[in-house]
Amino acid sequence: MARQIKKTTVAAHLLGAVAALTALQVHATDGTITFTGSIQATTCTVDTTSSELTVPLPAVQPSAFKNAGDTAGTSLIKINLSNCTGEGTVLAGFESGATVDTTTGRLKNTATTGATGVQIQLLNKDFSAISIGDSATYKGEALSGSTTTLSYYAQYYATSNAVTAGNVQSSVTYSLAYE
Repeated sequence: MARQIKKTTVAAHLLGAVAALTALQVHATDGTITFTGSIQATTCTVDTTSSELTVPLPAVQPSAFKNAGDTAGTSLIKINLSNCTGEGTVLAGFESGATVDTTTGRLKNTATTGATGVQIQLLNKDFSAISIGDSATYKGEALSGSTTTLSYYAQYYATSNAVTAGNVQSSVTYSLAYE
């Protein structure tokens, strides 16, 4: 009788193990993830005249800003590129950093004797606002030859109804991006 119990116990353990393995193998397909991308041979070289730009904004009076959201003093930014190869679009990818207000996507005034209530806003060539750190707001130029000029704008942007006089200064880094 003792022998009979041992065989039954071993058989029960084997059946349990088979059932556990079978349960692990049962599954259903719930979806698919597809990956897309490209390896591009597109490159450009930033001309030395454009690698370290200083863009002067025109002097404006505090009275140019009546309300928060008012803008004034627009200046053109040109980034000259050469030795471009490949096809597609090239753009300046403006990078978030210590000088960027991550809430507004504009540049903070970092001047030590600075005006208050104002930031610097970047614009695409078509004057649409750039939110620094949000690449969906960046626009570039189609590559059509070995040279290309990326054009953007900078302007004062009132963050309050009371802009005060003072210096305005900031900076932003960029990297070229290709689409």
